[in-house]
Amino acid sequence: MYVYKNSKTKSSHPKSAESEVTQTKLKSIFDNSPLMIFILDKDGFIKEVNSRGAKELGYEINELVNQHVTFVFHKEDWLTVKNK
Repeated sequence: MYVYKNSKTKSSHPKSAESEVTQTKLKSIFDNSPLMIFILDKDGFIKEVNSRGAKELGYEINELVNQHVTFVFHKEDWLTVKNK
């Protein structure tokens, strides 16, 4: 499982054609990865999850988005996860 904490802020700069191609490639990698990928906000809430991540855990994507990341871990592991 890959977990990425997103701390970026939105940019007011217009996107270039090259940036659009890069975003499309990254979206394809995210969507088609054989790995579970979760993107979290700075507080540990799931903002995005790929279909592999949802499927492996037995959820639909919309059931995971906006849940705290500890939602997908056993209760015994919550403290360890929160300290990472």
